[in-house]
Amino acid sequence: MILKRSVAFALIACAFFPAPALAWADHDLLTREILREVKWLNQYRAVKVTPYTYAEQEKAINPDYKPVYLDKLVGETTNAREIMIRYADEPDWGLDDGIEASPLQSLTGGSKGYRHQSYQLANGVVKLGEAPKRVKAYYDLARVAFNKQDYYWGFRFLTRSVHYLEDMGQPYHTKPILWRQILDAKLDTKRLGTLATNLHTYYEAYVSHHLRKQAAKGHGKWIGAIQDAKPADVFDPEAAAVALADFANARAPELMDALDRFWPKRVKSSKTLQPIRVEDLEPAEPPPSFGTIDEITTLDLHVTSKMVRGLMALAKRDLLAPRPEAEE
Repeated sequence: MILKRSVAFALIACAFFPAPALAWADHDLLTREILREVKWLNQYRAVKVTPYTYAEQEKAINPDYKPVYLDKLVGETTNAREIMIRYADEPDWGLDDGIEASPLQSLTGGSKGYRHQSYQLANGVVKLGEAPKRVKAYYDLARVAFNKQDYYWGFRFLTRSVHYLEDMGQPYHTKPILWRQILDAKLDTKRLGTLATNLHTYYEAYVSHHLRKQAAKGHGKWIGAIQDAKPADVFDPEAAAVALADFANARAPELMDALDRFWPKRVKSSKTLQPIRVEDLEPAEPPPSFGTIDEITTLDLHVTSKMVRGLMALAKRDLLAPRPEAEE
């Protein structure tokens, strides 16, 4: 009876707020740093940009979405690393908007939220979202492209797979909010939506802000955690995403509690959406909870890097070997 009540409460609570679908906010930066040590990508220095011919295989996306070409146009030449960095954010450009991904998608804020998250509620009894399946779907599409020796779309699909995998390392993509925050808002639909959005987007902004500063300097705790990560043993893309989501979810409550003590009252508003202010991301005197936030974020970034590098190692041996003569 208690379990049934917990499940019902979890579903009701989810229905009360929209969920932001962005994860680490800057997938291009995160992907660039993770791939920095993936040296085999340098072998693909001359990749011809090709037209998109995969509409039949990729039916389950926003029908209004049309792939854009950044920098290089069809017929021009680019390289694998550039493709994977430039298009790392593509799944956030509308691919998953306005579709019927699941009858339960309203519980995660719509189709985009459903595809970019894997919420674990009621101690894991309830799971909402299909991000792990999207990791596999785009890994499989990369295989289709590589089998046609279409290396441009092979790497572009592969970086989409990486995007959804990175999403699973962000705690707010596995747990939307603390139970006590739901109760404090008295299950008010509008207030919960505003609070969840503020907390989610502020954490993204916090990580992005400090990660960019460290990247500009070329060193820092988070950059070091990403760069020092050894590839995980990945044999199945979807299973890797599930494992990463489980890892991020395990300490999500501890992180969220620390963030609740870190943010000023304004950020925790349940009445109005709050603009990002740098002074909130860099308080003059960080509260004691800063240490917990830094520790958990460092570990999440490290394990995310391990999983992505593991996926890339799998792709190298599974999708790209042996290399064709033309790519030498």
